[in-house]
Amino acid sequence: MRVVVTEVRVCTVPFADPQEGRPWDLFSGPDLSYEVYGPDGTRLHRSSTVCDLRPPDLPVTLDGGFALTTPGPHVLRVLDVDLTTDEVMARVAFEPDRLVRTGGDPPSCVEFDEGETTLQVYFAWEQRP
Repeated sequence: MRVVVTEVRVCTVPFADPQEGRPWDLFSGPDLSYEVYGPDGTRLHRSSTVCDLRPPDLPVTLDGGFALTTPGPHVLRVLDVDLTTDEVMARVAFEPDRLVRTGGDPPSCVEFDEGETTLQVYFAWEQRP
């Protein structure tokens, strides 16, 4: 079975760095994006960026449209995009093959909680030829 990530919805996110207690961006909300990495560490997708996110903007939906074709652990990183370096706001590890329930239909959405961040990842499952 092949899986396509159709979208990622960010439901909650900290508006300040939990370790340093400072806002992600000095004069605005974070510029939110995400990246997904495959089992070998190769970046599979980087989403578009939502700029100057504020609490009333949540939940926010970020694009998908990419396949996860290699079995094994994948990593999704939620980022605050900056001019010089991107700051990792949250990191979620998952294995697509383990999301399929024995004897049941695969899930169309899985919710992940990491610290103050809650994500909903939407999937479309396809039978391989």
